[in-house]
Amino acid sequence: MVVIAIIVLMMAILLPVVGHARKKAKEAQVFNDFQAIANALEGFKRDFGYYPPRPNPTRPIPSDPSRHNVYIWYCLEKCDLNLNDKTDPNEEKLIAQGRVYLDFPEDRFDSSHRLLDPWGTPYGLLLPAKASGWDPSIGEDVWPKPYRIWSCGPNKTTDSSSPGMDSIDDYNNGGW
Repeated sequence: MVVIAIIVLMMAILLPVVGHARKKAKEAQVFNDFQAIANALEGFKRDFGYYPPRPNPTRPIPSDPSRHNVYIWYCLEKCDLNLNDKTDPNEEKLIAQGRVYLDFPEDRFDSSHRLLDPWGTPYGLLLPAKASGWDPSIGEDVWPKPYRIWSCGPNKTTDSSSPGMDSIDDYNNGGW
């Protein structure tokens, strides 16, 4: 009976610690992913002179924001600026040099080539970082980086009017 009581007591002590450790591990993964995404964006800009995507007559930016994000991820993951599964000559040169912008295992991406956060939700990416309709009186148009990256966090949702800014559990690249 004493042994059972000791085991129950130890479990009561360890379960919250294990849960906290798991949460911290997921947070660390999010910030490591943010750094990898930022490195990919900066590498792309270094090679092409602009952040993906750059609109032109042969590569128009999709008007739907979710497609826009898919386009960015596809550019970074597959180095396919035309979204047609065929590389352009400039892209072929980069691929021949072994240039990969996002180097994650395939299981980290969903079927639309969007990188998933530790909770299985696609990361959000906003280029440029400022979204129309934000309230500048509370500083929403001031962002320390040219792009905004966010994770919806454990609840898997964010405020669509200010993505990645849900103070309850969202994570974003604004503070690192």
